[in-house]
Amino acid sequence: MEADDAIAIVGVACNFPGAPDLDAYWRILVNGENHVKEIPPERWNNEAFYSNDRNEPGKSYVKHAAFIERFKEWDNKFFGINDEEAKRMDPQQHLLLECVYKAMENGGFPIDRVTGSDVGCFIGLMNEDYGVVANSDIKDTSNYTVTGDCSMAVCGGVNFMISPDMFVILSRARMLSLMVNVNPSQMMEMVMQEERAVE
Repeated sequence: MEADDAIAIVGVACNFPGAPDLDAYWRILVNGENHVKEIPPERWNNEAFYSNDRNEPGKSYVKHAAFIERFKEWDNKFFGINDEEAKRMDPQQHLLLECVYKAMENGGFPIDRVTGSDVGCFIGLMNEDYGVVANSDIKDTSNYTVTGDCSMAVCGGVNFMISPDMFVILSRARMLSLMVNVNPSQMMEMVMQEERAVE
């Protein structure tokens, strides 16, 4: 590898179900913990969307999933974000902000050292359901809902579900597992078995 092509991972952070940080995530892996539970009502009313008939249109056949907790709790003022903007933010955005901050700390880069730097931001995200729910009335659109600023280079991703729409879609495609009592180590083993089967 050429010196100009070298890449170094200098900071890491995460927020997974049952693991709001790296230490907790490692504990889950070591202990083989399972954080799959019934879909909580603060996400959506699953009774309205559940059916044990896997062919019923507009329904999902799963009752359980793994979710992060306390997703509405965050210190927007710490990030210089006013209350009005914070109310309109997709939870995925503030979850990313928190993880980026933790990753910078983990890498030994104080925020004041990187603020104003000429860097990029590369984030992958799966769902836009919050935007659909939050912006159902076009009159409520503001500069906070259609623009954003970035002055930091970060690579990351987020997958956060606040509505049942994606569960319904994935159910129609038969892509959701009915298995509930599975820990991360077992999941990795199942993935490797699938890969070996394909080979």
